[in-house]
Amino acid sequence: MASQDELLHVDIACVSCGYRLLGEPLSGRCPVCDTPIEKTVRRGSLLLASIDYLTTARNGLRVVQVGMFLQIAIFYVATGIKGVAVKTPFSLPPAVFEVVLAVSGVVAALVTAHGWWMFTEPRDGSKLAPGRRVVRSAVFAHAVFTGVTLLGQWLIVLPAVAQWQGPMQVVIVLSSFAAVVTLCVQHFAVMTFMGHASKELRDSALARIVRGRTWAIALWATVGMVVCLVGPLVAVLLYVDTAERVRARLRQLIEAHVTADLALQFDEIEDQPPTA
Repeated sequence: MASQDELLHVDIACVSCGYRLLGEPLSGRCPVCDTPIEKTVRRGSLLLASIDYLTTARNGLRVVQVGMFLQIAIFYVATGIKGVAVKTPFSLPPAVFEVVLAVSGVVAALVTAHGWWMFTEPRDGSKLAPGRRVVRSAVFAHAVFTGVTLLGQWLIVLPAVAQWQGPMQVVIVLSSFAAVVTLCVQHFAVMTFMGHASKELRDSALARIVRGRTWAIALWATVGMVVCLVGPLVAVLLYVDTAERVRARLRQLIEAHVTADLALQFDEIEDQPPTA
């Protein structure tokens, strides 16, 4: 009898005959058609990940959604006030409002980065390690360059740094360019990562949605800017919806794990010999 750790803890159907493999040994074969179980569930697949890992990944996507909404809100507030020349909220002085926007932008970038960091938590046996490193590197770099850009734009207007305005403008321009580049890398990296995660979840429809939206989001965020600034909002909504679809699939898998664990525990109790 295989040990508890070697048993399949997810109620998944055999790829050949459809037999439910819950409780079967991972190194064994399907009892009905003799197909190796590892052909149905590859080691390192998200289907075999622990509940704690899946919960962290699911919560990470929720944090990403919050961060994306914060960023788009800050973008539209800043664009509206600067472009239409309306009063700042709560009658704040323009200089103070610039500080609030800068700090809020940095916080939003850090929140989003933290969410992606949680979603790409390392996992033993996973084949997504290279993609994970790219995502984390791009996310970290984008948060840093965004912070330098936003804080630099605020500092440059202070009289105390007037003599450094020339070098600071160069730093702001370079960091702005670097923030855009790293954002592009981050976008394609996280979408590719979510696409591979969808395949590991054995959800081919979700994988197709993620793949199709990779370029759609990029086009809405860039070319869509000319459509009355609606493009970035559409891009964020597509982003958030894609993350929600993956998050929902993770939630379903967590629930399946809990149900399967309870079923296995019940089977163990049933198999125990009666006590005298």
